[in-house]
This record gives sequence, C-alpha cells and structure tokens, in this order.
Amino acid sequence: AKTVIERILREKEAGIRTGTEAMLGVLRELQGQVLGELGQAAIGSWDAYSLKKMLNALERQTAAFESRAKKEASGMLDGMWEAGKELVYSPLEAFGIYTGFGLSTSSLNVLKDFAFGKISGLSDDAYYRIKSELTLGVLGGKTPQEVAKAIGENLTKPSIFSSIGARAEAITKTEMGRVFSKAAQERMEEAAEYVEGLEKMWRQAGH
Repeated sequence: AKTVIERILREKEAGIRTGTEAMLGVLRELQGQVLGELGQAAIGSWDAYSLKKMLNALERQTAAFESRAKKEASGMLDGMWEAGKELVYSPLEAFGIYTGFGLSTSSLNVLKDFAFGKISGLSDDAYYRIKSELTLGVLGGKTPQEVAKAIGENLTKPSIFSSIGARAEAITKTEMGRVFSKAAQERMEEAAEYVEGLEKMWRQAGH
C-alpha cells in the first residue's frame, strides 16, 4: 500500500509540473501574438489608427487565450480528481477491500468554476495591462521596441508577461492541488462508510 501511495503522489507532482508548463505554453502563444502585432507596427505606422487595430487584435487574442487556458485547465483538473480518488481507492483495492461506488463530480464542477473564474480574471488583467502599455506607448512617443520590452519578450525578465506568468503558474499549482485533496478527502469519507475503522495516516513531508 505504501508503494502505491508513493507512486500516486509522484504522479500527482509530475502532473502538476506538466499542467503548469501547458498553461505557460498557452500564455507564451498570447505573448508571441502580441509581440507579432508590435513587430508589424515597427515597420509600419505607429499612431492612433494602428493603436486601434492592435487593440482589436489584442481583444481577440486574449479571448482566445482564456478559452484555451480553460480547456487546458479542465483536463488537468479532471486528471487530479481521478488521482485524488486513486490515492484512497488503490491501496485498499490492493488488499481486496471494497470501498463503495464512484464519487459524484458535483464538487469537481464547483472547483472547476472557481478555477475558471481565476483564469478569467488573469485574462482580463492581461488585456488591460497590455492595452494600457500600448496606449501610453503611442501617446507618450515610445517606440514599439520600448513597448515590447515593457510588455515582455519572455516570461522571466521583469515585465507585464512575467508577472502574468507567475500568477498563471500559481493558479495552476494551487487549483490542481486543491482538486486532488478534495477528491481524496471525499473518497475517504465515502470509503469510511464501507470500511470499518478506516482512519487517516499522517506522514511527514520532509520539508
């Protein structure tokens, strides 16, 4: 049973790492699209007309980012829900112990809606912060290259995109962990109705 639990916890951590990278990958696509618009401005006009055109494109791009990010998150959270259930189910199954029926997904759906709300907030914040930088850039006489630097050419150097990336990473890790824990807790409560004397075992994490 100990080996099974350790395997599931390793897979959980690997899943969170994979999920985080997938979410950041979607954000990098948005970043590339925004920088592409700025690149076009650098070789063309950089005025109120070009600003309106870029803002229209930005609105479409951030909406697409939000949709894709939610789709990615939905799959990640489904995976964590199953892993959380398995954390309780598999060790008992190894001993031939019946632990009840499958869990309702009502809690999962609530947690998904909560996570989706955070993603929407992230998308809105990205839109308004980039819009502000573009507008101030045109009105303040900054070059497209200067604006691109402020918006962020990658997710590591201090910029709008680096702070948005840090939030995206934190949201992904937190919500995936939350779903895993909730599924394990509900599966344990369900199993306790079928397995007499079932109790939690607390283990030191080592950090």
